[in-house]
Amino acid sequence: MKHTVRKGDCIASVAAEYGFASWGIVWDAPENAELRALRSDPNVLLPGDKIVIPERRRRVSPVASGRTHTFTVRRPLVKLFLRLRVDGDPLAGVPFEATCEAQTVTGVSGGDGVVELDVAPTTSSVVVRVPSRNCTFRALLGHMNPETSVSGAKGRLAGLGLFRGPVDDALTPDFVRTLRDFQRAKHLDQTGELDGRTTDAITAASRR
Repeated sequence: MKHTVRKGDCIASVAAEYGFASWGIVWDAPENAELRALRSDPNVLLPGDKIVIPERRRRVSPVASGRTHTFTVRRPLVKLFLRLRVDGDPLAGVPFEATCEAQTVTGVSGGDGVVELDVAPTTSSVVVRVPSRNCTFRALLGHMNPETSVSGAKGRLAGLGLFRGPVDDALTPDFVRTLRDFQRAKHLDQTGELDGRTTDAITAASRR
């Protein structure tokens, strides 16, 4: 069976959709070797990618007849890391409220503005509020395309506060100009193209 990646999919949500408790079983399947070579990050897939869904292994548990037995299925959570910024500056050490799937948790962001949450693999969005700064962030999970795509590069540059246009796959003059400015700042050849060194630099900058 093959699954065609949709907008909003990541390997954890796809694995959960087909009844796997661990996404690693799907991602590490030998049939997905080609996809692993194409996408270095299983959480960043491109709509249209094909994922082979391996056959699920059945677990047999012998039990005594004539009695009631309880089976518990544990669905593991996944770690979500969000970095909060305003005008490029991290919101470090601020109280926050995070809401996902009708549940709200509170906490304090880290020194680099990072918020760490445990969410279900099927979570599609998270809303984070920072009351002290009167600001709200909404993260659409699984919607960031790979950095090698124009839309993926635009999304990451937008997150850095460097690009303000539509996050799509159109190679617009504004995007090329932003790309050249970014390459200049990183001491790269100012080609305005998404070469390997540029995409690596964009990914590294967006993770800081």
